[in-house]
Amino acid sequence: MNKLFLQLGLLALSCLLAAPAGAAVVAGNVVKFAQGTDFNVAPGTSFTVDLVGENFLAGPDGAAFSLSWNPAVLGYVGASVANPPWDASFISADNAGNGIIDYVFLSKSTAGDAGSHFAMASFTFNVLGNVGTSAELMLSNDPFEVGFVAPGAVPIAASYLNSQVHVV
Repeated sequence: MNKLFLQLGLLALSCLLAAPAGAAVVAGNVVKFAQGTDFNVAPGTSFTVDLVGENFLAGPDGAAFSLSWNPAVLGYVGASVANPPWDASFISADNAGNGIIDYVFLSKSTAGDAGSHFAMASFTFNVLGNVGTSAELMLSNDPFEVGFVAPGAVPIAASYLNSQVHVV
């Protein structure tokens, strides 16, 4: 019995030693802005951010989320949904003047899923803030807690990465 534990311990140790010291851990099911988590914009301009899904272990065929920001710094202009993969969508922007899109729903009505890496939507904003101000683009679950689902309505736990927008 002790010999078995010793062999398992040596196997585990050899696996750890064989792994590269700088090996990066890749997070799964990540929803983020393609522009990164921190970027600069100029006052009085417009900019567009692209929302993407990366490293999804099970490709979704439906997604729902909310987006919020500081309305004193950013003014919502509009959104466009990536098609493909999403051929059905609804964006509830009634409260955009208050800095929130309550509900974004994306769906595939065709067979299959969106894959492991996919485009979701693009959001355009006017920069209202002065130099030195900033706003966080915050992603969260939708108010109905639908989130991301794989074919067959199987829930997928997604991680959201927000972005900080600096007016410079």
